[in-house]
This record gives sequence, C-alpha cells and structure tokens, in this order.
Amino acid sequence: MSCKQNQAGRRRAGALFVAVVAGFVGLACDIQSRDEEGPHSVTARLASASSPHGAETEGPAAAAWNWPTGEHLLARIEVRGFGTIDIALFPDLAPRTVENFEKLAAAGFYDGTTFHRVIPGFMIQGGDPLTRNRDPRDDGQGDPGYTIRDEFTRAPHLRGAVSMANRSSAHSGGSQFFIVHEDSQHLDRHYSLFGRVVTGIEVVDRIAETERDTGGRWGPPDRPIEPVVIERLRVLRERPSASAASAEAEPVARAELR
Repeated sequence: MSCKQNQAGRRRAGALFVAVVAGFVGLACDIQSRDEEGPHSVTARLASASSPHGAETEGPAAAAWNWPTGEHLLARIEVRGFGTIDIALFPDLAPRTVENFEKLAAAGFYDGTTFHRVIPGFMIQGGDPLTRNRDPRDDGQGDPGYTIRDEFTRAPHLRGAVSMANRSSAHSGGSQFFIVHEDSQHLDRHYSLFGRVVTGIEVVDRIAETERDTGGRWGPPDRPIEPVVIERLRVLRERPSASAASAEAEPVARAELR
C-alpha cells in the first residue's frame, strides 16, 4: 500500500469515528431535552410508573425523601362527572405557593375552569381562567394577572404530587397547577411542589384516560374532547367550635398523613 493510500485510509477512519461520536452526542442531547420538558412546554412524556402516592418508588431522590407527616389542610376538587380529589397542602415546603392557592380557591377563582391538558402517564393540568370561555385556542395561556416566586425543594414529583405549572422561565407561575399521574422525577427542582393527593387518585386515573385532541386540531395539544370541569375547588377549614359552627361554614377537614 502506498503512503497516499495509507493516509487516505486514516482520514476515512477518522471521519467515521467523528460521525459515530456525533451520533452519540446527538442522542444524549435529545434525551436531555425530553427530560427538561414539563407543564406549559409543547410536549412531555414519562416512562416509569409507581403505586399510588409513591409508596413504591425508584431513584435516589425518592429513596431519600420523607413526606411531611401529621395534620395538613385539605384542598378539595370536585370534578364534574368524575368525582372528588382531596389534596394535602404543604406550606412547610412551599408557603407562598400554598398561600396563593388558598387565596385563589377562597375567591372561587378555579370554579368552572377545566383540566385543559391531559397526558396519561405524565400529568393532568388545570387552573387556567381562560378555559371558562368557549374558545379553546387560548387554553393554557391564562393567569390571575400576576406571577409568584418559585419555591423549589427536594420533594420528588411522584404519583399524586401537586405542583404549580410555569412558563418554562423563573418565577412565572400564577394559578395553573398539575397533578402527577405517574412518577416524573425529571420535574424535580423545576416546579414548585406544594401538595399531594390523599384520596381520589382513581379520579386522576379516569381523567387521564379521557379522550383528547392530541394533535391540537381545535386548540392546544392534549386538550380533552369533552371539557373536564372543576365545579368547585376549596381549601377546607376547621370550624371555630361545634356550638359556633353554622350551616354555611366550611366542613372540618384535615388530612392525617403517615
């Protein structure tokens, strides 16, 4: 073999090596970009699953995390035609987020809105005031007219976790929230987790199975064909006393977490 042929062979081998390395790098970047997707992004997917409330989980973050225990106030979501979801709120994890959620709920802000984005195996998202109108094209774009600061913690986004949605930028959440359908730990420290489903996870399952417009023909992708309406969302408070309680007062409800 001549010297020129030998050099040409080495050049071809070098080009092949570069192409192979570039392919692996491209694959790694694609996986990372998919992991970074979340609520308010164009698409989001999840592969892993677990038992309700993260009783059996995988990954170092889940293994090291202990959920808050003891009494916690409940947020109750009544979903038309599906049932009731009770959420224990964690002000010790995200005090500003819980305070904002309580304020909006007390004002009836969420009543009549819908779960406008549903992705089975990932999450269901609601809390947009624009979903009350008859124009699906603006679903997912609404807010209460302000934003709140992020409160990221080590709390893992396991099945049943509740977090604030955002616009994929810092401190951009306001009213929209999502409930994790199956473990989604790639969301950890990117969204403000402030609660966890304690009863009604089967309602979340049924909502996740509803027929949806995956291609976005009539609005944003993954919007349910038939609206999944939040008829009422309230944070339930204790009565001051049994004798002073009136028929109009909110019922007693605190979640005992173990």
